[in-house]
Amino acid sequence: MTLKGKYVTAVILAAGSGRRMNSALPKQYMELCGETVLSHTLRAFEDCPIIDSTVAVVREEEREELSELLSRRFVKLSSVISGKETRSLSAREGFLSIPRETDIVVFHDAARCLITVCDIEAVVLAAEAYGAATAAVPVFDTVKRTSGGFVSGTLNRDELVCASTPQAFSVGIYRKGLELCLENMEGITDDNMIAERAGASVRVVITSKDNVKITTEEDLCYAEYVLKGRDK
Repeated sequence: MTLKGKYVTAVILAAGSGRRMNSALPKQYMELCGETVLSHTLRAFEDCPIIDSTVAVVREEEREELSELLSRRFVKLSSVISGKETRSLSAREGFLSIPRETDIVVFHDAARCLITVCDIEAVVLAAEAYGAATAAVPVFDTVKRTSGGFVSGTLNRDELVCASTPQAFSVGIYRKGLELCLENMEGITDDNMIAERAGASVRVVITSKDNVKITTEEDLCYAEYVLKGRDK
């Protein structure tokens, strides 16, 4: 199934080392309810009817083994490629590996394994309508600006969101932004910034607060709790 004749490819970023987890095993390969974090993420995109194909970006030393393993389980997986030393460079490699017929490209962190089909669809539909869209959650805390170790002001939280993934873009917008950033990818912390460099207005899509990024052991426990609740 395609989106109004549009071909949609998701790039799943799984090349991180997970140093903050304090584990020799990268977080994307840790088990949750009998499946790895990466498998849970790929399953959500596999089950989403408006996603046509996926590209997994993994660590170079694991690419060959994962390519064989994942290709047997996920029919939408078009390729498994090696990532680079930073997230932005890995995303660029993923973009360069998407099928030629792709109209909309979606980037998602493998560590956000609680993403739902409903939220994926919402972001992709927004990107189809506006050219660029990002998942986000509202900011509920009071956020302060600081200077020299002291509070210098209070930001209006009604104007703030925490960007997450998926982040989706028309291929044309992302390619233009990537060309503008090509010689200086330093400081690019998410794919919205690529679209912003291209002059695009990124549509904000409020998604589930459960769409957390697995970073610590506490996050892993929370994800297991949510997944068990969904099974019930």
